[in-house]
Amino acid sequence: MLSVFQQVDVLFVPDSSKALGQIIAFMKFNDVQNMNYLGTNLWNTSDLPKRAACEDAGIYFSAGVDINDLAIRESEFFKEYVQNYNEEPTLVEVQAFEASRALKNQISGGAQGRESLALALRGLQSSPGVTGDLKMSSQREFMRPINVLRLETGIVKKVE
Repeated sequence: MLSVFQQVDVLFVPDSSKALGQIIAFMKFNDVQNMNYLGTNLWNTSDLPKRAACEDAGIYFSAGVDINDLAIRESEFFKEYVQNYNEEPTLVEVQAFEASRALKNQISGGAQGRESLALALRGLQSSPGVTGDLKMSSQREFMRPINVLRLETGIVKKVE
């Protein structure tokens, strides 16, 4: 008789890569093989390969920014960030940079005071991002493409 885990093809883990590593170890101990794991951008860290080292698992997650993308790695933002902080930026740093750049551009464009700035931001259609223009949604949020990434033989790769 198959265990409940052996009847499942995919397991969604909305937690850190540390938790994923513990779950994979539990599954191996219980002889569950060829499992696919789905996660969030919480897995988009440099420690994912060591925590989830498992050759027979499909490990997929989404991320707003693929740090391995050549366009990001060659951007002025990326180069300056690494030079200043001796580490690679994460999605949080990319988003903070893009948001502050949008504010700076609106203020430089003549927005003065809170009301004027709020009005300028409400009318913003696009703003320069780290890898190109970001589009503004009707809810006044920057939209960016979502990347699906996969851990493949210890390397995070974009799923095409």
